[in-house]
Amino acid sequence: LYFRNSLIVATTNTVCVLFTSSLAGYIFARYQYRLMDVLFYIILGTMMIPSYLIIVPLFMSFVRLGFVDNFAGLILPGTISAFGIFLLRQFIMSIPSDLFDAAEIDGCGVLGAYRHVTLPLCKPGMAALTIFTFTGNWDSLLWPLIITRSTQMRTLSVGIAAFQGMYFTSI
Repeated sequence: LYFRNSLIVATTNTVCVLFTSSLAGYIFARYQYRLMDVLFYIILGTMMIPSYLIIVPLFMSFVRLGFVDNFAGLILPGTISAFGIFLLRQFIMSIPSDLFDAAEIDGCGVLGAYRHVTLPLCKPGMAALTIFTFTGNWDSLLWPLIITRSTQMRTLSVGIAAFQGMYFTSI
């Protein structure tokens, strides 16, 4: 049960992070608007905030929304990754703009260039992000420990931590 829960949470989070990070990275790399750099630096600034600082407000918000002890509470905090956006933005910036110009000449729109040019060329960057995200979610202990109350929703890390001191007595 714990293994299944960990697999669901880690896989869903990884797919969500890949989608949101690749799309945001594409937008930040290819389009220049007035406040685009400021918005990107704000996203990078969120990487400097310790995760322990936001756990209590996040938990209180999730209690009010009713996301305690269900998969939504386990999955939603990890669906967007500032590191993923940064990684894929830098990767997409290395793609020559001539390829995007050729796609535009061939009739591809914004999403067509994203799908037919960016996604195939970003497979190595997305593979690295997949590994980082999946292992980070698989090993996560603090957030699943806080947000789950029943044993049916525990992930593998929380289950192993609960088993650790079960069959011994301290002297």
